[in-house]
Amino acid sequence: MSYYTSCLVNEVTELSAKYCRLIESEYHKEEDCHWFINVVWSYGERPKYSIEHDGYLFELTRNLENTTFNSYEDALRMLISLLKEAIKDIEIQYSADNYNEGDSQV
Repeated sequence: MSYYTSCLVNEVTELSAKYCRLIESEYHKEEDCHWFINVVWSYGERPKYSIEHDGYLFELTRNLENTTFNSYEDALRMLISLLKEAIKDIEIQYSADNYNEGDSQV
């Protein structure tokens, strides 16, 4: 594995750990903490990579469900982007929940 690929893998690992820590207090299913990059060899062509996440708290956009990537690194970069989006969504949700809880105490 190249140094660049290793750095991407490390970033995915750190982001997925952060995401799981953020959602651990929420009602979530086991699938919420699993992210996959699948590789498919078809018809003797070069492999294609796809991203899979069957979680309940963050769903892959419909446009991405059938998207394939030409390289493992491209798939890793997209997974990093998705994890950052998922983390941001959870942080926004927590901020809104905390704000609403503050309103009920007034």
